[in-house]
Amino acid sequence: MHDPITYKVFSPHIHIVFLKNTVPKPSCLSSFADKGYQGNVFDMASLQLLAIKPKTWRDLVSDEPFTREDIVTIQVRPLYYSCLILADEVERTRRTSLRGI
Repeated sequence: MHDPITYKVFSPHIHIVFLKNTVPKPSCLSSFADKGYQGNVFDMASLQLLAIKPKTWRDLVSDEPFTREDIVTIQVRPLYYSCLILADEVERTRRTSLRGI
């Protein structure tokens, strides 16, 4: 599979999302349709660059409007996930070390 806009092949190191309110074209159907979900699948980087930062908030394939709540993460980049865990541990350590002061 690949991103329908940039044609970047999905790998384990790409943040993959789908828009749950949009109806996919037949070529974009995924295994999520089996579970009742329908939506176009994108690389989060291309979605941010072409729809979120310009504040158009429209599906890049079907041109339907969407909100931030419609973005569902399928796969998180491992490095990004590691940074989130590390930041959480640092914050927890900071809170517990300042507790006695």
